[in-house]
Amino acid sequence: MTAMRKYIFHLLSALVLMTGAVSCDKVTEAILEEEDDGLHRGYSVELYEPEMETDLSYTLTAKFSDMERFRYNKMRAGFYIVKSDYTPYHPTAETAGEPYETQDWVVENDDYKWVDEIADDGTYSFNFSPIGNQQYTCKACVLEELSDGRLQVINSEPFCVRGTTPIELVLTDTLSVRFEIHINGEWVNTRTLGGSGICWSSEGVPTMEDNYTPYQSYSFNFGDCETVYLRGFLAYENGAVDYSNVIEYHPQEWTYYVRTREDLAHLAGTEYENFRGTIVFEIDMLEEEKKLLNTYFNCYVEGNGHSLYFGSVGPYGHVDNVRILYSYPWELKNHGIITNCYIDGNNHLINMPEGYIGQCSGWINENQGLIEDCHEITIASNYGVVRNCVNSYSFIYDKNLAPYNCEYIVMTNTKYGIIEGCSQSYPYYFVYGSNEGIVR
Repeated sequence: MTAMRKYIFHLLSALVLMTGAVSCDKVTEAILEEEDDGLHRGYSVELYEPEMETDLSYTLTAKFSDMERFRYNKMRAGFYIVKSDYTPYHPTAETAGEPYETQDWVVENDDYKWVDEIADDGTYSFNFSPIGNQQYTCKACVLEELSDGRLQVINSEPFCVRGTTPIELVLTDTLSVRFEIHINGEWVNTRTLGGSGICWSSEGVPTMEDNYTPYQSYSFNFGDCETVYLRGFLAYENGAVDYSNVIEYHPQEWTYYVRTREDLAHLAGTEYENFRGTIVFEIDMLEEEKKLLNTYFNCYVEGNGHSLYFGSVGPYGHVDNVRILYSYPWELKNHGIITNCYIDGNNHLINMPEGYIGQCSGWINENQGLIEDCHEITIASNYGVVRNCVNSYSFIYDKNLAPYNCEYIVMTNTKYGIIEGCSQSYPYYFVYGSNEGIVR
């Protein structure tokens, strides 16, 4: 078989491992005599007790019973290693030393760790590093291609090993940006623990001095960082510290798709305020769902033109291409960016001092930030800057949204308000209704 021919055991010449008293023909004859239904029964493999190394890895050593029967061009030796916490081990005739027929996929299965060398006495080894406090079942095995092209595997009796890494860090919820540390209790029980937690840095591998939290499970706010590095720690009373694996995390690269009502319900049931990735909507929200997202987006929201109800936009949020529906009874506050949106005329949208609204149309209750390059827009009260907005029609109507007229771009420009470069195309309508501020 092709996969079998790729096996990189060195081909030894003319049965170098056989004694001079045994000819090649006699060995072949002996092997064939011990076939039963095509399965060889003339050899076995034994796994010795795994040996833990100083780096907490394990060295697995096995021995093939009779090297005179080992055919280098037809056989492979290795180990079968599987997480036994998730794949229960049940000893059977097939898994406890007896040969059994298998399929081609076993040759390239990642659970099989094939070795490149086997000693003259039939021993071979493999170094294995368990993860965290996970348990594994390990067996030595020999794979052989039979004379009729079928494959058989012989396994040893198993040994179970468990990782002894003191602490492991895992990402448990991407929407909540929640990380947890898993502590090896057996390890910690032998020491006096002074504290534990999670630390992170945007500049490299973190230590306890970098943005640490004393919690074993925590939802992180990474602001606008593009890359962060996290790891858990165990601090002992004698001053020693054990650190976990390091996770390199890219907050802005995660995407969550809302394609079904179930996806929406999951989003509504998650604390996603710290999520910095992208939420993509591929459905409209229904009126009865208007209170589901009564919180703020602090990520990029791609609306694809769909109608949404939501609470507010956070300082790291950017809502694009959304039909923003009536959000009463709460005020919709924008601390981030809103672009290419249609805003329902009944909304109580307030653009906060740090907020930006651009390329939008509709109704804005109050502006304290910057609004620019909008069209068919009306702002009830302006305390900020309204720039380069143009109204081309006197009335907007959408059967799915509340209608309103565009008699004014700004109804009241307060003494703090600035209007720059705005115009009305309809001759009897106005840029502003009343002005106490600046108009340029």
